[in-house]
Parts: sequence; structure tokens; C-alpha cells
Amino acid sequence: MNTKFINPNNPLRANPAPQKKVASRKDERVFDETQTFNPKRYAGETATGQVKVANDRMFDSRGELQAHDTRDALHQMAHLYNEQASLINKKASFAKQASAQDQEKLRKVIAYAASDLTGEGRALLGQELNLPIKAMIDFEGISRKIFRERMLNTSEFYRVPKDIRATAYTVGQGGQGIATSLNTDWIVPEEVEINSFPMVDLSDLYLINFDVLERLQETARQEIQLQEDRLAMNLITQAAAYPNQVANFGQVSLAVFSNLQYQVERHRLAVDKFLINRQELNDIKSIVSGAVDMVTQREIILAGYMGNVYGAKIFVAAGIGAEEVIQAGNMYAVTAPEYLGEMVIRTELFSEPVNGLATQSFKKGFAFYEKIGFVLPNTRSCALAQRM
Repeated sequence: MNTKFINPNNPLRANPAPQKKVASRKDERVFDETQTFNPKRYAGETATGQVKVANDRMFDSRGELQAHDTRDALHQMAHLYNEQASLINKKASFAKQASAQDQEKLRKVIAYAASDLTGEGRALLGQELNLPIKAMIDFEGISRKIFRERMLNTSEFYRVPKDIRATAYTVGQGGQGIATSLNTDWIVPEEVEINSFPMVDLSDLYLINFDVLERLQETARQEIQLQEDRLAMNLITQAAAYPNQVANFGQVSLAVFSNLQYQVERHRLAVDKFLINRQELNDIKSIVSGAVDMVTQREIILAGYMGNVYGAKIFVAAGIGAEEVIQAGNMYAVTAPEYLGEMVIRTELFSEPVNGLATQSFKKGFAFYEKIGFVLPNTRSCALAQRM
């Protein structure tokens, strides 16, 4: 039987495939002397189960499969499939081993940098930790989603124009209070220092079985993000009390969202976001059709974003006790960042290696620092509702 299965790489075809150079004896089993894909024929198995390979090729000079009958043709194709599958698995295994070797090399580089007595290695390591921290804060932090960020140049004098009919609010010096400004055309926001000092005991470096740098990075991110969001929400809470009315509600409903939206949009401003606590999310689940899907749950946990209502996005903040930035029972409506206010950045986040040897404490870590400010020049741009 001469079963006609056309070889796509047959040199007799009009557009033959590019020839592959035979680099090893193993390649010779798959490519013929013209470097065309043409594996050797399957010739059965030995008593021990090893595959026997014939000397002749699977395809003849016309590109047709050489088989005695249909059964033999199926055996040939199965052999070809198994050969290619085995080759792919070996390549995947090699790639996995190479990836593991790269991770091991990375760990060695990090360990060397952390143990550098000159401090230069740890300084570079600290700077490398900055990038993922910034990315996570931008993704997870509330303040950077609702305020417009503005980077200041060195020695730049910064001020914001204020509507004479509105009261402007800024975070006070040191972040201790909220300052107001009424009878002025311009407002100069105070600047606040944000810092974090994640440290680890030297003795723990030889005992713990997890990634210390990842833990330091996560600790710094949480502390910086918490300070930023707390300042921003304190500012909005103070500004939302006047001239807009603080509404009261018993249970979250569409009427609560509508009332919040009205408080802002009656001033010809569009509401861009609703900000709520995780507790209020339970009420929302009872008024939406169906349970929240898994993708939305992940977005709520990581980025706080839940969905849209009346054309405005809903952001959910979680936290317990001192880590709460939106208190349970509070709901906010805010305009788009360009109408709400600005987050000014005088000094962008950077890090320096530190240790506690000066205070007779055997610890090592990093000091993260930034200098920022918040200004909300128009109190009409936000509204607050509180649970009774």
C-alpha cells in the first residue's frame, strides 16, 4: 500500500521550506541529508520496550508517507508525535532548570549586596526596591487615585489658585491638622515628610526561611501607603462638611449614592468616584443582582475597585482599627482629580541603607523617605454621608 500523506517540507513542492543544518546525530534521525524534515521510519519495539528505528525515511522523494497499510501509517504518525512531544518536554525541562539557576544567581547577588561592608551594595539594593514599591502604591493607594499628582522641581515655589467663593483646605505642617484658607486668591500647601524604617535582626537572617527583602518591601509599602491615604482622607472628611450637607443613612442603597451625587453635582461638578469602607460593601452586595464574581473580588482586595454606579466608580478601602483610612459608616463622593485637588511631591520616594549599631541594636534595614503635600482648593468637589 502506498498511502499518500504529503510532506509539507518536500523539496519537490513549489515553495520548499528553509533548509535546516544538521547539527548532531540526533538531528539526523529527524532531518535527511538534504536537511529536510523527514524522520526515520518506526520499526517496532524491542523485547525491553525500546523503540527501533529503521534506516529508511518516513517520506519518499515525492513527499508521500511510506507505509504498508493504514495501520502502519497510523503507527508512523504516532511515533512521529511521540518523538516531537518528547523533544518539547526536554526543552521545557531545560528551560525550567535554567530559570532555577537564574533565581539562584539572583539570590547570590542579593546576598552579596546585603553583606557588602562598604554599604554601596545595600544602597543600590535599596534603590532597586523603590520601583516595585512605587508601582504598588500607585495601584493600591487611594490618595493617588483621587488626587492629581504633581512633581515639583528643585526649589520650585508652588501655589494653587482658589475660588474666592469657596474655602480651601490643606494638610497642616507635620500632618498634625487640617488648615483652612478663606479670604485669599492663592493657597500654598504645607509639605509633610513620609517615612518608613523596615528593619530585621541580624540573628534572624540565619533563621528565617522566607524572602527577607520581600518582607521589608511589603512593610515599607504598607506604612507609606497608610500615611498617605490617612492624610488624604482626613483632608476630604474636613472639606466635605461645608458647604455640602452631611447626609445620614441606615443602610446603603441606590438612594444614598444618588443623594451623595446630588450634593456635588448641584454645583455643576461631575462625581467621578464613590469611596466606601469594606463594611458598606456587604449592603451593596444585597442590592446588586447576583454575587460578586471572582475577578471583581480580586480587584476589590488588591486595588479597591468594585464597579460603577450612576456613572461613577466605587472604590472600597479595608482595614481594622488604626489601619482604617475610611472609617466604617462613612461614604464619600468626589470629583475627578483635576477638579478635586493635588498631591504635590517635593521629594520622590527614595531609600538609604541603615543599621542600629549606633544604638547598640544589631539590626539592618532601609530608610524610605518622601516629602509630599495635599491641597483641596474647592470644598464643593466632595460630599460625605454617615451611617446613623
